[in-house]
Amino acid sequence: RLVQTARIAHDAGYTEGFEKARELVRARVENWLTYTSGEKEFLFYYYKPWGTLLGYPAGHGQDTNLNDHHFHYGYFTYAGALLALVDDDFRARYGDMLRLVVKDYANWDRSDKRFPWLRTFTPWSGHSYAGGLGNTGNGQESTSESMQGWGGVYLLGVALGDKAMRDAGIFGWVTESKGVAEYWFDRDKENIDRTLYAKPYCSN
Repeated sequence: RLVQTARIAHDAGYTEGFEKARELVRARVENWLTYTSGEKEFLFYYYKPWGTLLGYPAGHGQDTNLNDHHFHYGYFTYAGALLALVDDDFRARYGDMLRLVVKDYANWDRSDKRFPWLRTFTPWSGHSYAGGLGNTGNGQESTSESMQGWGGVYLLGVALGDKAMRDAGIFGWVTESKGVAEYWFDRDKENIDRTLYAKPYCSN
């Protein structure tokens, strides 16, 4: 919400409001992207056995089942991208760390073996899974957050001048938006026998 406030203030020409919101967003994002010796929260660390970044404090099984990384980390990539578009110093200091956050859930680079290729996304089905281990938590219960995750990939690629990341974001956004329309909303009314449901239907 705060980064959206900054964006709206920027577009409206409200410079003072933009700067205040930008400074608050930057301080919060920086806190997550940096580590001080002895720090135990508001940080990421790389866990090599699983090839993943873990953020603490963790929630929703992020650290035990690798659940919801695209949901939660998408907030960081989206906020970081919007900052990087207007703040050269932030982009220079934290662009590489934000690239790692993106690669945790949407690694487009098959040569980067630190992370699996497209961890949460299945191109065959055209949508992401919330579960990180493939056994539990596979419900994609927040398609809006999933789409925001792809938006962050795209915007950060634009902000960093990284065409491969940008293109991965475009691919993910376009493909998953079709999956959302098809599987969650049955937009074309082809998948659900609506005569079997007396009440409005909502899928997970």
